[in-house]
Amino acid sequence: MKTPLTYGLSTGLISGTAGSVYSYCYQEYMFLDYSQVITPWSIITASVVACLLMAGSYWYLGGKKQLHLLKLLNICFALLTCFSVLLPLGITLPLDVEFPEMFPGLAVPLHFFPTLIFFSLLPYFQETG
Repeated sequence: MKTPLTYGLSTGLISGTAGSVYSYCYQEYMFLDYSQVITPWSIITASVVACLLMAGSYWYLGGKKQLHLLKLLNICFALLTCFSVLLPLGITLPLDVEFPEMFPGLAVPLHFFPTLIFFSLLPYFQETG
């Protein structure tokens, strides 16, 4: 990967923006307000951090010529993403939040955005040849 920092930042910003748009649409169409629990900045920040960690892992293993471990790393990222959805399922929202049962419908898909965007754009940033 030529520029892991650029890749991590760009995929993080793209996935954070997509997540923020999803959050806005979900809350508007369902007539909900979770603004005291989750904000667009928290979505963007979490996405950027996740993508930077993934890009850093790719850079580290690529620099060590451990290319055979990249397949295992992909599986680890996918599993971590799947297990991370347990967090919003178990969260207890403040008592003044209406319709807390609808919160997982917002938060669970957001956990898949960084990994999905990261893997989707990876071929465009990897070195070939």
